[in-house]
Amino acid sequence: MVKYVTKNQIKALYRKKLKPRLRRLDKERQAVKTKLIFLISIILGIIFFLLYKVTGFSGSLDSVSSKEVEGSLGILKFSLFVGTALFIIIYKWITKGYKNKFKQSIIKEMFDLLLQDAEFKPGSHVNDADFDRCDLITAKYNRYNGEDYVKGKIARIGIEFSELHVRHVTGSGKNKKDVIRFKGLFFKCTFSNKIKSPLLIHSDTAERLFGKMVGRFLQKKVKSGYELVQLESPEFEKKFAVYTQDQVAARVMLNPLTMDRLTKFVKRYKEKIEISIIDNHLYFLVHTRKDHFEPKIFSDALKWKDVMEIYDLLSLMVELINQFNLDKRVRSNVS
Repeated sequence: MVKYVTKNQIKALYRKKLKPRLRRLDKERQAVKTKLIFLISIILGIIFFLLYKVTGFSGSLDSVSSKEVEGSLGILKFSLFVGTALFIIIYKWITKGYKNKFKQSIIKEMFDLLLQDAEFKPGSHVNDADFDRCDLITAKYNRYNGEDYVKGKIARIGIEFSELHVRHVTGSGKNKKDVIRFKGLFFKCTFSNKIKSPLLIHSDTAERLFGKMVGRFLQKKVKSGYELVQLESPEFEKKFAVYTQDQVAARVMLNPLTMDRLTKFVKRYKEKIEISIIDNHLYFLVHTRKDHFEPKIFSDALKWKDVMEIYDLLSLMVELINQFNLDKRVRSNVS
């Protein structure tokens, strides 16, 4: 069984190292916050001043024609668009130095404890070849971005993960379509030997939306080259759809205890979770649609619950490795 650091060790790290560093960094956070509030006030002031000067009215609307109102609304929308774009650009410039310090002195320190031989590269991400190999997101995409790449080991198992934002963009102007294929955390675990039979565990929306009979019919049409596995856990099948090329091996791995724990994972995290085991890799997608390792500016940069979220995500990976018995399987080379 793969062992992992305990919550008490994380608490000790937070209390002894992270909190003192956060207190020192908080002065810089407050300075950045003050600059941003001043910036927002200036931009809003300029927008309303320009609107007043261009439209030429400031009081009663009784004497204003509908065309003037329309024109004013158009100017207001344009001003807000320009103001927002300007704020985003200046926001990134003002917060860049503070964010870099936060990631290198706080986030990196956490990963040094959570993983052996940890590497943290805020500007990098897991490559697209690994994302394609996981076989969990098969829809076309043409935009692949990410950040906060982490690499290390837990016992003998190699771990890589990062935030990813995968989209498919078509058309331009009014016809532009920007579809999110995946936004969240992508994990990859590497073992020494290959698993003979691939296993895909999708978050099941078909059965949840259309009911058991229609849902299963739709599920069978999804994965070419795979068979839908029908398991003896109604609660698990409401949450997941499982595909395999070996029904027996899939049922061995997805025993009642494993299905029960996976179901509890989904209830606890309330996120869309998908898993695949292919060759010597376990892939894990968490559809969070949020940033995980960015410091907050207008509140405490890092709270205990933020630390626990990162710890819990990695603990979840270790639990999956143990529940699927993967470490034992690869060492004994059993599929």
